Amino acid sequence: AFAAFHRQHPKTELWLMGRAENPTDQARFDQMLGQHGAGVTVKGFCTAMASVYPQLTVLALPASNEAFGRVLAEAMAYGVPCIG
Repeated sequence: AFAAFHRQHPKTELWLMGRAENPTDQARFDQMLGQHGAGVTVKGFCTAMASVYPQLTVLALPASNEAFGRVLAEAMAYGVPCIG
């Protein structure tokens, strides 16, 4: 979906941050890394999110195992619109 959006809005960036919760998901994530296209940057795990939030236009948290992640509350405190 991002590839199609990026074609229409070439200045957009997608940052992938974090790490998988288990080895199976991490292997799947690692496999996907080689398939990302233009505008996608893999940032990985970050312990200093306070320096990241001011750089964001929107934060999406597509986690299936978190009803409400702390990262959403933190991003909202920085005024970042969130999708979770």
